[in-house]
Amino acid sequence: MIRRHSLVWLKRTPAADAAAAWFAAGHPFIVARTRPGEELSLGYCRPPSGPGHPPSRHALAAALGDLRTTERPPLLGDVTSALGLPALPPVSAEIRLIGSRLWQVLTGEPYGRPGSDLDLVVDLPNGSASDSAVAELTRLQTLLVPRLDAELSFPGHGEVHWQEWRSGVPRVLVKSLQGVALRDRAELLAP
Repeated sequence: MIRRHSLVWLKRTPAADAAAAWFAAGHPFIVARTRPGEELSLGYCRPPSGPGHPPSRHALAAALGDLRTTERPPLLGDVTSALGLPALPPVSAEIRLIGSRLWQVLTGEPYGRPGSDLDLVVDLPNGSASDSAVAELTRLQTLLVPRLDAELSFPGHGEVHWQEWRSGVPRVLVKSLQGVALRDRAELLAP
């Protein structure tokens, strides 16, 4: 199942020169949204071109039939040493790395700035696992130096920022493959 933040490798070289170079280096693209007609909006992020320059973000579209391989981003616990982070205590949630530090791990190039957020997504097995995932993120926040910027990924629904979910509000902003919408919290908890 393809979700936001899934990594994809394409079967053939994209038309745009920058995307073609990214493809030729063997790097994956990341899923942002679906598009009409069996297409996906994909993105990738090239490293800074020099000191003081931010990474450059790029977008492209691909047909579902153009995908060679898809996988979820790596688990945080599997990449802590590559990020220079301390070993983490065991966690039961599937906490995955996304954002600039993901690109750093995938390419070996420097993307993050000192003190930048640690972007994560937690793949929940179901809505009822959301509160325990938030508790684990809260515990990790106290152990890690960077601030956590995390989303909870509800299967079949989309992603909600962990702090918004933690607040207990009855309606939350959900980012999905189809777009962004306010949804009732109870919808996401339903089996």
